[in-house]
Amino acid sequence: MENKCACVFFQRKKTASVRFCAALLALLLAPLHCFAFSEADILSPVPGTWKNRQPLVLNLAPETELYYSLTGSDPYLSGFSYDKPVLIDEAGDVTVKITAVLPGGGRKDFTVEYTVDETEFPKETYSAAAVEFLRSVASEPVKKYAGGSDFTFPEEFVFSLGNSGIPRFSGSISLSERNTVERYVPCTLADFENAVFFHFVIHVVPMLKEPAQEKRAEKLPFEISGWNSVSFADKKYIYQIDGGNWQPPLERCVIDRSSAHTVRWQPVEYSKANPVLEYVLPARPDIYSQRNGDGTVSFFIDGDPRYSFAGGTPSACADAFPFEDVSSDALLSIYCDGVFQGIAEAPFSIDRLPPEKPEIVRLPDPALSFRSEPGAAVFFSVSAPEPVSEDPDSSYRKALAKMQDDDRQPDARQLDAYQPFSGNSLPLSSGGEEPVFYIVRAYAADAAGNRSGVAERSIVIDDTNYYLCAQADGVPPEYGGLEDGSRERPFSSFLQFSSVLRSSEKKLNLHVYGEVKMPDGTAEITRDCSIIGHGGVLSFGDGSSLSISDGASVSFKGLVFERERESREKPLVSVENAGAEFSGCELSGVFAESGALVESRNACVKFSGSGLTVQGELYACAVFSEGSKVSCSGSRVSAVAQASVNFKVSGGTCRLEQSDCYAAGNLCRGIEAVRSSLYLRQNSFFARRAEGAQEGSGILCGDGTQLLLDEENVFRGF
Repeated sequence: MENKCACVFFQRKKTASVRFCAALLALLLAPLHCFAFSEADILSPVPGTWKNRQPLVLNLAPETELYYSLTGSDPYLSGFSYDKPVLIDEAGDVTVKITAVLPGGGRKDFTVEYTVDETEFPKETYSAAAVEFLRSVASEPVKKYAGGSDFTFPEEFVFSLGNSGIPRFSGSISLSERNTVERYVPCTLADFENAVFFHFVIHVVPMLKEPAQEKRAEKLPFEISGWNSVSFADKKYIYQIDGGNWQPPLERCVIDRSSAHTVRWQPVEYSKANPVLEYVLPARPDIYSQRNGDGTVSFFIDGDPRYSFAGGTPSACADAFPFEDVSSDALLSIYCDGVFQGIAEAPFSIDRLPPEKPEIVRLPDPALSFRSEPGAAVFFSVSAPEPVSEDPDSSYRKALAKMQDDDRQPDARQLDAYQPFSGNSLPLSSGGEEPVFYIVRAYAADAAGNRSGVAERSIVIDDTNYYLCAQADGVPPEYGGLEDGSRERPFSSFLQFSSVLRSSEKKLNLHVYGEVKMPDGTAEITRDCSIIGHGGVLSFGDGSSLSISDGASVSFKGLVFERERESREKPLVSVENAGAEFSGCELSGVFAESGALVESRNACVKFSGSGLTVQGELYACAVFSEGSKVSCSGSRVSAVAQASVNFKVSGGTCRLEQSDCYAAGNLCRGIEAVRSSLYLRQNSFFARRAEGAQEGSGILCGDGTQLLLDEENVFRGF
């Protein structure tokens, strides 16, 4: 095949006077023509910031003239004619203008703007092979390649073929050695981490020998071009076509190749003894194609048996690189008896672009679904459930550590383990009370048989652990926008957990992350549960509070309860006919006038390793207990108001051990108790009385109160 696109670095001008006249005609006739040349035919350059200087590579559309300029001027009037790739030897911001013109005068203009940034990049982070590859791309942005060998990209980079799609592939590509179709394939090379990007073009050339020339063909005194054009340039002969008149040598004669023609010739000096030679030009053949089992496309000639492709072969072949989707016209050189006849266009399409990996989507219930490209089928495999033996966070990290999220193809030997997904959801079950996790794998396959890489995800199925994180800013779209309280799709409000808790028959655990605004009014808990803070804060607004009732047993661990100044006298937490345990928690509240931080009625309340801080204008009580069992160990309790009390107990018991109690104001009390039993051991009570305030008592035991244990307690400032 004649190489019409060899990469040479020169420019050829067309005279301005000829251009001007032609331009006027083009403007007049422009509406009458349609263009085969489009933006997709601009293979290089493309918009972007590149580390290498760019070549100009355009698809040559039949009967279309192409012009370009680099100065901003009109390409047709004062630019350069394009017939093969050209190096644009410019750096910085570059603007290329391109004009396509049909013979009748129709015209279309294009502009491409890009930047060449030749500043140094961290070459020391790349291997010697990668640096050498990058240097070769910079010096030769149109790289020749013939089928049958690997074209290997640096392992530190990802690439894409064509000018659409984000670079995401790695490794090597190759074509069949049978490929005989010449093409230009744009390629983008990217190192996203270091913001290094190259753009170049792979020039696919066929591995062909020169076409075989028969002795008779070598002696033909005429040449054929473009099928219909015959040049009788040898002046030693006169010529005759199909028995017509004998003609002197002609520079060019146009004939119709839809049928066969007989060409005769003899010497100009006529003699009866002159031999009359002849050659039959067969009718132009048709080209047909077939798809092969390996995805390649073969072309065959339907016509005179003397026809052949370049190299004298009876067939031609087109192939595409892996990760490429090609729909194009093969330009095939056709010969007859070794004589070039013209170029035949044969459309073909080869799809070797794998679909994107499917998304593994978790649904409520719990269940799974898969999201893939339109028209792609999904195949999946699910491991046996694995028990979660540690805390949920640790198990989740363990599950994530097993993920392998890469672009590998599923091993052919493993394909039997995958089954087609044909429903809307795939239910999963924990199979019992304990949480489990599954490893789910899936790949997509398109209609052309291309398979995506394997997507892999760990799915924790936990019927008892829920998550609350108001700072998650909603659930990402890939999770369907549904907040189900799972680790991946946490609740964003406490009311969501309350709703699940009311309908559950199990004891649930709620894991709180970030600062969660509690709802207005009273949030109720009426079922057994545990609420665990992972740096979590429950923030109470004006008039909001938490109520535990109906026999529920609730434990709080590592959680912060806080409320800023407000006007209502609601407690922060109230416990009635229920139980509550606070371990490693911090509770604080401010009242406009009077209030208690925690109120307990006919309940059991326990504090360990926690801090309680309450403040009010008139009266502040940290814990108010009525007919309850109150236990506090290893904790800090502070109350600040005109009248401040750490614990006020009416009926029931109060057990206080190894805790520090602080009260500040005009009237300070560590404990006020009526009709109660007190157990006090190794506690420190400290009061800071306002100036002029009367002396008080650290413990005030009213009627019916018994101090059953008073051991190693310290009182100061009362």
